[in-house]
Amino acid sequence: LAARAASAERRMRNAAEFLAAAKGREGLPRPEGVSEAARGFVGAEWTPLVTTLGSLEAKRLAASPRWASELTIRLHRAGIREGSVVAASFSGSFPGLAVAVNAACEALGARLVAVSSVTASTFGATEPGFTVPEMEARLSGAGLLPRASVAISVGGDDDAGRDLPPEGLALASRIAR
Repeated sequence: LAARAASAERRMRNAAEFLAAAKGREGLPRPEGVSEAARGFVGAEWTPLVTTLGSLEAKRLAASPRWASELTIRLHRAGIREGSVVAASFSGSFPGLAVAVNAACEALGARLVAVSSVTASTFGATEPGFTVPEMEARLSGAGLLPRASVAISVGGDDDAGRDLPPEGLALASRIAR
């Protein structure tokens, strides 16, 4: 179990580095107070995809690769084994935790089936091209983690983006499609 937990932590660290490098190549600034290591999972404070206020401290904490290790252990203790199916709902507000769950399930040999939302609270997966579904696609395409999402929602109020400005709702809807 310790080896599987360490593997999950490595996968999440590799995913964070990959996403941080991609954001850098695309010219996205690193938010003030965010380390380079957390940059891949912490987005801009305000974009058209922001639904509500979030805590920068919570987003930085959720970006720690230790979550993948800890979730591997906890899922194992809960009875998740090779061949188990795990269902999850991923908010764009905490992309680090979405990746941590994916890495933990991969390390345990479990199949993750998720519904992911596009929009996020401040400092979450707020940047077009780096929403939770888009991060998942990037990581899957690079062979770093398997694709888990079987459905994508706009997110936000009533899971329909009712709290977004019109341009944000149009953008989130395009990404979800």
